[in-house]
This record gives sequence, C-alpha cells and structure tokens, in this order.
Amino acid sequence: MDESSPHLSCQLAPHGWQVTLGGSWCAAELARPVAWSGLRRSIDALEPQARGAQGHWDLRGLERLDHTGAQLLWRTWGHQWPAQLQASPAQRAMLDRVARFSVAPPPAVPLTWLQRYLRLGERVYQVVDHGRDLLRLIGQLLLDFGRLLRAPRDGPWRDVSGQLYRIGATAMPITALVGFLIGVVLAYLMSQQLRKFGADAFIVDV
Repeated sequence: MDESSPHLSCQLAPHGWQVTLGGSWCAAELARPVAWSGLRRSIDALEPQARGAQGHWDLRGLERLDHTGAQLLWRTWGHQWPAQLQASPAQRAMLDRVARFSVAPPPAVPLTWLQRYLRLGERVYQVVDHGRDLLRLIGQLLLDFGRLLRAPRDGPWRDVSGQLYRIGATAMPITALVGFLIGVVLAYLMSQQLRKFGADAFIVDV
C-alpha cells in the first residue's frame, strides 16, 4: 500500500479503543477507488465502541487532512466527538468547522400502504408505457424495412452518402488534432510517472 493512501489501525488498549490514522485524508486520495475501498472496509470493521465514548483517535500521523477527510471522520464518529482526540491545532480547527456546519440527515419516513400501492402502480404504468413505445418503434422499423426491400431505389441513399462524407472526410482534420493533443497529454502524464519512480533516462527533453 502507498504511504500516502489513507488508512487507519484500531487496537484495544487499557484506556479503551485506540484508533491511529495515517496517510493523506484528502479528496485526491479518497477519490481513488483502491484507496477508498480499503479505507471503507477498515471503517466498517471498527467496533461501535471505537466510534463512540470509548474511542481514542490519534490524527497526528496524518500527512494531510482537508474538508473531505474531516467530513468523513465526522460521519464516522456519528456526528459527535470521540472520547479523546489527539490532533494538531490546524486539524482540530478544520474538524470544528466541519462539525459546526454539518447537518445530520433527517430520519427516513416509512411509507404507508397507500403510498406503496400508488408507487407500485406508477412503476407498472411506466413499464407498460415504455413497452408500448418499444413495440411501436419495432413495428415502424419493420414497415420501413419492408418498404425499402420492395423499392430499393426509393431509399435515402444520397442522404446516407452525404452524412458519411460529413462525418468521415470532413471530420478528419479535427479528429487528427484531437488525437495529437491527447497524445501530448498522455506523454506528459507518463513522463511525470517515470520521474516519480526515478526513470528520468526514459524521458525525452523537448
């Protein structure tokens, strides 16, 4: 695992559950699917006591913490502060800001039997309506195809050939330009990755 990937470790100590955080808890790292899935599993595996009154959280090992990571922590704590929190003044100030402006989602209101019946009827009506439109489309397509087989000369061949020319020959310059620009961007990103791993010899200076 990359050192900058967000992670946490939880262990039972004499004073309660000790949760230690590491890595970079920021939007850029949390947006990576691999990092997010691993962190999500670690959070789901936490004991309920570690999130509540018996949780002792240590944030001093974090490389970076932004509002996205602070919001994730606040939701993990159940919109309340843990029993003990060890954090830097900047981290605590960010958590205070998130806690002050965060609003807990309202509880879900259960549906009545009448509302469920009406929702079921609405979905059935949508399925029937879409099925009718699909049947109409297939029927019209079969009629047009049969008419074309009966009189091939009446087909829109001139329009088809003109459209192929517009989307083919006349679009080649812009397609080539877009391909060139994409190649430049990919080359730049690959050079950044090679430089990160110390493979500067494979980078061509332009």
